Amino acid sequence: MSNNFPSPLGGPVPDDVLLLEPPLIRVIAQVQFAPIYKIGEPTSISNFQESIRKVYPFITQGMQIDMTQGLGGPMGNIVQQVVWRFESLDRKSAASLSSTTLTLDSQVYAGHAEFLGRWSFLLEEFDKSFENSLVTRIGMRYINQFKISSETDTAKIISQKYLNPFLGEFPQNVSHSVSETALKVEEGDMLLRLMRLPANATFDPVAVPPSKELSIVLDIDVSLTNQVPFSLPLANKQFEGFAGRARTFFQLVVASEFIESKRAN
Repeated sequence: MSNNFPSPLGGPVPDDVLLLEPPLIRVIAQVQFAPIYKIGEPTSISNFQESIRKVYPFITQGMQIDMTQGLGGPMGNIVQQVVWRFESLDRKSAASLSSTTLTLDSQVYAGHAEFLGRWSFLLEEFDKSFENSLVTRIGMRYINQFKISSETDTAKIISQKYLNPFLGEFPQNVSHSVSETALKVEEGDMLLRLMRLPANATFDPVAVPPSKELSIVLDIDVSLTNQVPFSLPLANKQFEGFAGRARTFFQLVVASEFIESKRAN
């Protein structure tokens, strides 16, 4: 990667910090690849299922609808594809496999090394079952949700530099606040969302369940779009980079006083 990215967009990343009562509610890692249509057939995924069955014993079959925009109007092709979902014993982690994606969606996170180890295991078994795949996009998403008891608590969690000025000056008068920033970073692209939501509200009902209280959501998505043959060593290195860059921005945006007060290591 180029070294032309100033910190925090590039360069060294901080060490992992484990927090007591961590705000992280979901981590999602995904590889997108050129279509492998045989994945839709039960007989074709049997080896993959068997290799991960001890960790992900529950399997369900669903359908996924992909819509693409056509040149002549807002609606192009509508494609249905089978999605296999493999859930862990505690139902808190799930691997999903379709003809174009492999995804790990986890509500359990014991640090980046542990999570990346679980993800690397899935990537390795995928590569054994479906050799010579062509990767088109990879990404990781970290969703943090801070529950707060009053409007003024926002400034205790988010660094003043990145706080919406209206939240800092008129917190009781702001019903909700949403910011979204797309950035180029050393590892690829980042989409950074920071929002304060009222009770019982969400911007993504699948990934972020509504909170009964006021909440702050910090959603960090790091990705790279590039067509390359799948390589496990390269993928492990890239996802390690994604985790580090996301960690950099978490520690940048969240108030240092909050991190220190919740530090577990």
